[in-house]
Amino acid sequence: RLGAVRNVRPAGILEAEAALVYESCFRAEDLGGQAHESAQRFMVEKALFLRAFRRLPGMHHDQSAKRYSGEEPDYSDFWQRTDNAAARDAGLEIAHSFLELLRNAIVTKITMHSQLPARTCATEDRDSVLVLVTATAKDLLLEAD
Repeated sequence: RLGAVRNVRPAGILEAEAALVYESCFRAEDLGGQAHESAQRFMVEKALFLRAFRRLPGMHHDQSAKRYSGEEPDYSDFWQRTDNAAARDAGLEIAHSFLELLRNAIVTKITMHSQLPARTCATEDRDSVLVLVTATAKDLLLEAD
């Protein structure tokens, strides 16, 4: 459903919509303990996601709306921000769009939940992104239980 998002609303996504997508896609981790602790962790995770969302480059006609997909052009003001330019110069990947941010959240959730290392890489044609999760046979048996 999210894959066709770019055709549904090319004008971008607002923060309230991003929050609804996050709430629909994720739930609180059940790490044992009190239910309210799990809810608090979820609220913190959501707040961090929305903080990262606000740092995404805005659409040219509306800075509160963020792009669904695609890359921010090199001439954009987004790269003039010192922290973004420094991160790019250091070779770090920065989310350019909502779908990239959502992908990063999914990879983080997989890594945190399963305690397995994960990394992303682009295909040779740069049309797709692969998520590589490393697991041993023991890891798979633990996750299966």
